[in-house]
Amino acid sequence: MGRVKRATAMVVGVGAALIVGSVFTHASLTASEDGPDTFNVASGTTVTGATAKVVISVPSTAPSMVITCTASRFAGKAGTTLKFGIGLPIFNDGTGAPCNDTLGFTDTFKSNNLNGAWALTEKDFTNAGAGDEGLAEPHAPGDQMVITLPRAGLTDTNNWPCTIKFAPSAAASISGAYNDAGTFTVKGVKIPVAMSGPSFCGPASQTVTLTVTYKLSPAIFDHG
Repeated sequence: MGRVKRATAMVVGVGAALIVGSVFTHASLTASEDGPDTFNVASGTTVTGATAKVVISVPSTAPSMVITCTASRFAGKAGTTLKFGIGLPIFNDGTGAPCNDTLGFTDTFKSNNLNGAWALTEKDFTNAGAGDEGLAEPHAPGDQMVITLPRAGLTDTNNWPCTIKFAPSAAASISGAYNDAGTFTVKGVKIPVAMSGPSFCGPASQTVTLTVTYKLSPAIFDHG
């Protein structure tokens, strides 16, 4: 009888050890993913975004217009979260001269932060709502990057003459795919604008679309 009790105790002990070991192993595997997400670079690191082409489509003008800038740039310093402020972005032809449009005019862009700050935010890749917790970073699915355009934070003055004020009523989010290797791609994102000028400029309230690919340096990504 004593042998049976001892054998039973051994079995129970082994089972408990296996359960505890399983819990411990699971915890050790996920512990690194339970903390707050931060960027892979030190706080205070300057991150620059640059592109060789920006395309803004204005469909409601008569005829419709496409504005092309051959250069755009912004920069900011990473902090302790996945969001940080950036300086005023520039849009020009690469030499500082205005952008051009398909109607044969020039477009001068001016940005400001009078109604809030421009910002850059990385958002985790979402897999059925589970996020990217448990995935090694950087990872192939990549994440999403978002530029916050503050209310009335960008204006295009051209020589048609039409004036386009971006995000006239509230801040706008410009979202795009981010591959965790420095490439941030925005494809046809709609931005509300207020148009002023002659009737051929189109309605006062309308939307334009933005297409641009920024290359971030250094190539930041979230981990934690």
